[in-house]
Amino acid sequence: GDYRKNREEYLRQLAHKMKDRAVEEQREQVISQLKPWERRVVHLLLQDDPDVLSESQGEGRERVLVIKPR
Repeated sequence: GDYRKNREEYLRQLAHKMKDRAVEEQREQVISQLKPWERRVVHLLLQDDPDVLSESQGEGRERVLVIKPR
């Protein structure tokens, strides 16, 4: 049904919240337990953002998404 659409909306909100936190605190924020397609959604949302960088770190199930202030 609407799972993917709802999940993408949740990821959009999460990405903006973590971006704001990274900029405010001037330290990296880690988001764990995301599926590969979910990490990709967040990367695409933040790819042109002048305030933060996003990258994936780790391997397999331990892979996390990191949002860093520029």
